[in-house]
Amino acid sequence: MVALGQTLLSSLSGTDRNSRLCNEVYEVARDEMLASFDWAFARKRKAVPASSETNLTEYDYMYTLPNDFLVMRSILDSEAFSETEEVWEVEGEYLLTDVSPCYIKYTSRLENAAKYPALFCKSLGLNIAERISENVTQNKGIWDRVAQKAAIALLEAKATLAPESKSRPAETGNWSEV
Repeated sequence: MVALGQTLLSSLSGTDRNSRLCNEVYEVARDEMLASFDWAFARKRKAVPASSETNLTEYDYMYTLPNDFLVMRSILDSEAFSETEEVWEVEGEYLLTDVSPCYIKYTSRLENAAKYPALFCKSLGLNIAERISENVTQNKGIWDRVAQKAAIALLEAKATLAPESKSRPAETGNWSEV
């Protein structure tokens, strides 16, 4: 709210107009931001169970996606648990594929904000401010500034939080004479 020239909110559960506006857009803004990028803090890997529903698709297997599923990232090899090039499709709450057993890497709907890195929180806060700014300020200039700040904060969060791993060195083999 500070980005909109308003007082800082202490909680989204308040009954004032600004708290209600933030609360109305919070879940959608959070889920859209989580889904927009392969954030390491929201990434999960799981075995998915076969669905008990009748499979009426062209795929051999139909799996039930986890309750916290937001976005599918890849199917994992069942032995090395590394990403594969397997073909898959998400349809509703199901994953369709020809792979069995099935392990997936996905972005989860992480609801515990205490698990968010500071830069993600900053970006999410500006995203929410952008969404409600017109209702709060009735000032297009403020909306433009907040939208620009939100875009920059998202880029900063992605650039900073993306390299949360160190690549394994390439395996080298012995050279043989030909």
